[in-house]
Amino acid sequence: MTLPATIGPLWLVRHSLPVEPYGSGAICYGSLDIDVEPKALAESVETLHRELPDNALIITSPMRRCLALAEALHERAQTRRITTDPRLRELDFGRWEGLGWDAIDRDALDAWAGNFMSYREHGGEAVNQLAERIAAVLEDIASRKQIQQTAPTVIVTHNGPIRMIKAITQSGRATVGAMPGLRYGQCERLSG
Repeated sequence: MTLPATIGPLWLVRHSLPVEPYGSGAICYGSLDIDVEPKALAESVETLHRELPDNALIITSPMRRCLALAEALHERAQTRRITTDPRLRELDFGRWEGLGWDAIDRDALDAWAGNFMSYREHGGEAVNQLAERIAAVLEDIASRKQIQQTAPTVIVTHNGPIRMIKAITQSGRATVGAMPGLRYGQCERLSG
């Protein structure tokens, strides 16, 4: 699916830097509901406030690291409305959650890499399940915009969903492959 013109511009925002040790990238934390570093949150809000439309509808993952950023952006521009959508949560890594990536069995990681879209041996979600959730979110946004003209849309979420949104809207394929993500607190505008 390419980004339908009915969606209009869409801003993707990755949550701010998580608290340590999660922000280091050494820990698997997909579905863990963790906080963000307060200083990083303040810096993200300062930058993003200037980049995002004041009248935006912010659709956010309900996880604390996303919701904190969405609420802070709303505080900076009260005309921004917020709604949560659990389909925007990060991939659930099952038994791998909270483990260091170096503590996860190498053979299991290789099996995941070899069957990336369908692998569920960790007891969590397969990437194709994430793809289904994200495609449904995009379809809902397009449907809402077809029925009524609404405000610009900002999605505050995690890197997995961001990469999937970009894959679906830019390549028409639900695979993250080499699709680049965003840095913590970064925003990217996709055009409709």
